[in-house]
Amino acid sequence: MVPRIKKNIDDLNTYRQSAIRNSLNPITETDIRKLHLKNISTSRNFVIGVSTKPELGTNYTGWRFKTKLSEFEAMYYERWILFEKNVYFLDRIYFHLYEIDSLNLESKEFVLLHCDSALPDDADHAIYKQSPHLHFYCAPQPIPHSHIALNNYDLEKVFHSLDNLDEAFKRSIQMIDDQILSLIKVGHKS
Repeated sequence: MVPRIKKNIDDLNTYRQSAIRNSLNPITETDIRKLHLKNISTSRNFVIGVSTKPELGTNYTGWRFKTKLSEFEAMYYERWILFEKNVYFLDRIYFHLYEIDSLNLESKEFVLLHCDSALPDDADHAIYKQSPHLHFYCAPQPIPHSHIALNNYDLEKVFHSLDNLDEAFKRSIQMIDDQILSLIKVGHKS
């Protein structure tokens, strides 16, 4: 792993939740201040997960929050790994959009936005996976396993700071809202 973005634990505890809420604002159904963000710490990892309701456990990949459309829900988490005393590096940010099948009372992955920022340059598909990238699970195989990079042309700028990465991720979520959720909503009106 390559520690490209590092932060002090005090900064993560103090400021990170506000930045996450800001990134998720375009697609949430309610006031972003009502989202529940929970920090989970282990001896080596620091994870921030998001849900609509308070969560008691640590299964952050199973937490969901409501989107603007009742047929979709979302999942968000980011994982930081201990670098040195009180300093963590960002390993990944994952955002998943799920389509809810109300008939079968289940949800299925629809579109995923990932950023594997600590992936080494020599890893498979690294040029696409390090950047914020999309997976289209609503498409036929092999497309769901493709990594559609959104910022691989300017990774140096994106990884220059956490603020830059936040901006890239927020713009990607805004694009998902504009180009997927909003168009589905319009389609439902006609």
